[in-house]
Amino acid sequence: CRDLPHGAGAPASVDLQVPEGAAVRIAADYEDVPGGNPVLFAESFDAPFGPPATFTPLDLASGGSSWLVVDGALTQRTNIGDGGSPTWLGSLALAGNPAWTDVTLSARINSRDNDSCGLVFRYRDAGNFYRLRLDNERQTTQLTSFRNGTPRLLAELPGVAGYTTNAWFTLTVAAIGSHLRVLKDGVELFDVTDTDHAIGRIGLYTWADQLVAFDDVVVRAGDATGRTRNRFFAADFASGSTAGFTFVDQGATSAPSAWSVQGGALRQTSNINDGDGSRAGLPKLGTLALGGGVYGDQELHVRLRSDDDDAIGAVLRYQGPADHYRFSVDAERHYRRLVRVVGGQWTLLWEDDHDFLPGFWNELQFSALGDRLRVVWNGQTLCEVRDASIPNGRAGLYCWASTPVAFDDFVVQEPPQRRAVTVATAVGNQDALQLAAPASAGELYVLALAFSRLPGQAMAAFQAGDPRIWELTNDPLFQASLSPSPYLQNFVGVLDPDGHGDATIVFPAVVSQLLGGVELYAGGVTYDFGTNRFGELLPTVAVRVP
Repeated sequence: CRDLPHGAGAPASVDLQVPEGAAVRIAADYEDVPGGNPVLFAESFDAPFGPPATFTPLDLASGGSSWLVVDGALTQRTNIGDGGSPTWLGSLALAGNPAWTDVTLSARINSRDNDSCGLVFRYRDAGNFYRLRLDNERQTTQLTSFRNGTPRLLAELPGVAGYTTNAWFTLTVAAIGSHLRVLKDGVELFDVTDTDHAIGRIGLYTWADQLVAFDDVVVRAGDATGRTRNRFFAADFASGSTAGFTFVDQGATSAPSAWSVQGGALRQTSNINDGDGSRAGLPKLGTLALGGGVYGDQELHVRLRSDDDDAIGAVLRYQGPADHYRFSVDAERHYRRLVRVVGGQWTLLWEDDHDFLPGFWNELQFSALGDRLRVVWNGQTLCEVRDASIPNGRAGLYCWASTPVAFDDFVVQEPPQRRAVTVATAVGNQDALQLAAPASAGELYVLALAFSRLPGQAMAAFQAGDPRIWELTNDPLFQASLSPSPYLQNFVGVLDPDGHGDATIVFPAVVSQLLGGVELYAGGVTYDFGTNRFGELLPTVAVRVP
């Protein structure tokens, strides 16, 4: 279950151990954009390998493109592109309605190359459209209008890598009348006004960028960019200012630190450290740049790069030098490490023996939600650790004996609430159900089976004022499944302190003979004895009678 970096909710984590030959189905809860922004188009490319069914390729340069759905994403696998400036024409994959006007387009992108990729919108024909182009090699991001084949640059961020290679990022474009807004991973890049194009389709774009993948393309009516979490503090350093930051030097060797804004990024050029060159030492005292105020639950996003091979990273819930959490990576000593310091005592919470490649940009997401600490590095979840030692503090950036170091697109925001997930793993005549609902940890849960998930049942029938629909039909199977049965094991239970639970459906031979191949539906609801109300709906998942 992927975590959208700026969505209000994200799926809970489930550890899967899948036996050979087993079939797995997953249902995850979500929170949609509230009324006024209905989905006009959505594609997650879950079809088998082959040409895209919902997108039409269009080559604007010679050389030939190769758009294929591979491993759940739409990929373009050739180096197609014209001579470059000022047109940067390559290949497009187009979709949608030519009459679309005010829409919000979002898509996730991952390029293993370092050339141009991006989005097009309000596409009318091959000479008239808007294009968002990001280029890693040429260190730029551009918003361009093509009118009758002639490009006109509307906005540009020069001198800063448009993206990190081999790392997923999310682009969002809101085109509302003449108002055009562009965001990358929730951080605004451009806000411009232009009247060249009022309507058109949407599309995906590449130039000389082979092995680029696109996923989770969504178009919504109107401006849906407001559906993000509460942002506490953000800095893209485009203005050259360090306003809102506090710099703290901890190391004494090669001190002091040298923080400054250069080329649209926050840079540190001192080799400041504490003299401990060993791998085993945990303190590794260097220098910090703390941004914003004191927050409890918090999630830090940042792009970071070191041309050296020593430690870089970030801190959360910083209360002082003796009390905070820190994640760091070190290429020379080959570690990625999450540590805690409380009352001056250092503790290793998690570690592996991987590192990073100097000279390249990386993306870090580091969050603290209650007692849950989570680290995502270049789109890959590294660890999820529980520790309740430090309840709040500031967020910031860290480096040790590493110079020069650069940080950009620094955001501290409210972390996503973990939403419920139900997993069904079929082996033989049984389906094992795994439940994950962290927000309902310790609460009672009740599961049920039904022949159909629709039209479902109004929760208002169970408790007044509840507008939700429980996606299980109140049919004879549903009624029967609410009674104790040796074939429905642990259908009533209590979620553990992490919000996890397990249940099992056992299909007797007679049921397989009568209903073999029929799909049934399993789902549930939690109950909070403290409030005497039903809580989360456990997502309904399909199970097949063997």
